[in-house]
Amino acid sequence: MKNLFHISLIILLTVSCSDSNEINYIDFENISNFSISITTPEKKNDFTYHNNGVLGLFYNPDTPIRFEGEIDLNLINPSKPIDPSNIKIKWSSSLDGIISEEVSSDEYKSSFEKIISKNIHTIYFEVSINDNPDITRKDSIVISNVIRLELEPTDRSIKLKWSKYEGSNFESYLIYRENHDPLIEISNINILEYEDFDITLAEVKNFQIVVKTSDNLNIVYGSNIEEGESGKYVKIPYFVTKTIKDRHRNKIYAIVGDDYSADYGLIILDNNSEKVEINSYLLKESRFSDLDISSDGKYLYLCQKWVDKITRLDLNSFEITSFDVSYGGWGIHKIEVGNNYRLYCHRTPPTSGNSSLYILDGTNGNKVGEYYWADHGDIEFNIFNNKLYHSKSVTSNKILIKFSVDNDSFTHDVVFAPDIPFPIIVRRWATFVLGKIST
Repeated sequence: MKNLFHISLIILLTVSCSDSNEINYIDFENISNFSISITTPEKKNDFTYHNNGVLGLFYNPDTPIRFEGEIDLNLINPSKPIDPSNIKIKWSSSLDGIISEEVSSDEYKSSFEKIISKNIHTIYFEVSINDNPDITRKDSIVISNVIRLELEPTDRSIKLKWSKYEGSNFESYLIYRENHDPLIEISNINILEYEDFDITLAEVKNFQIVVKTSDNLNIVYGSNIEEGESGKYVKIPYFVTKTIKDRHRNKIYAIVGDDYSADYGLIILDNNSEKVEINSYLLKESRFSDLDISSDGKYLYLCQKWVDKITRLDLNSFEITSFDVSYGGWGIHKIEVGNNYRLYCHRTPPTSGNSSLYILDGTNGNKVGEYYWADHGDIEFNIFNNKLYHSKSVTSNKILIKFSVDNDSFTHDVVFAPDIPFPIIVRRWATFVLGKIST
């Protein structure tokens, strides 16, 4: 009886070899542990915001799903290993039947990709040793791939588009954005788009469409969960202080760095319809404070604080010209380009007190006009009415002045005095978004 019992625990395998025959044994008493697990998709890889956050796996029905499983096999005597070819693996779906059959890899793993039918599936991972039904392990997951969700970022929103639900138990579409409460409920089965405007520029959010049904309340009919970012932008490894868009070319020019940055100069970006890309990086040795383009798009002018120099870049030939100016080392912190290449410049102001506004000839850098009593602030030139606007940001004199600059002289047209709070400046690293800075 002892011999019969021993024989029942040992399976003899006869293997034909070219020069000899071997008998391989699978001694099940030598197995101390035999377990399996589905590692991909992870059971908690995704989740739905429907029904208070039921865990689930949600996929695009048009894309293959990667399945991976692992076998944990421990032997009392490792010198008597089990050949991986004797470990049989079967993957199956509750709807599609067997989707993969194979033997184990040498690493005791299984992996493949497969498109499964559009529905709610229970996926089974089954492993046996030498087809022995008594030595078989199973693991399972539930996958939903009932509808496809796609996101399309715009300059100011994210558009959601999804495929039509094909079941007969439809009640509504629930639109979720990282919250247990839906953004909106849509009862028309043929409405397949939604545009989310209530999102911060360059903010990353997850979205999902869940089908509310008339039955099977414990089953979540969810789309794939998609991550989206609002706005079309490019992330760059520099601190950008100001940008300007070229109305004559698909270009954007951006000043890199401020008084505290390690990098500075000028970057030129291609502003294509699909994306923004860095085209070139120029004048890396100069720390610029402001820039402006002539109305005909021929020249880009740049200025620097504490450096008495105006830089002109020919945007057709990329020829660089420098105009030396004598302002006692204060330099220019604001520059505007008017008609006929007139440059309106504000000398870098001191900690307290005022500094001059200058009119320069943009063809040679010569000074042709000056106004002595300008305070801290900004300037803006309107080429259509030939007026210069100067804002004063000092606490005791917060006003806005409109100047006439005919005959290269400054004349007060209007002085505005709104009740404007003193500005609070917060310096942050920025994301560059189509010619604007989002902090």
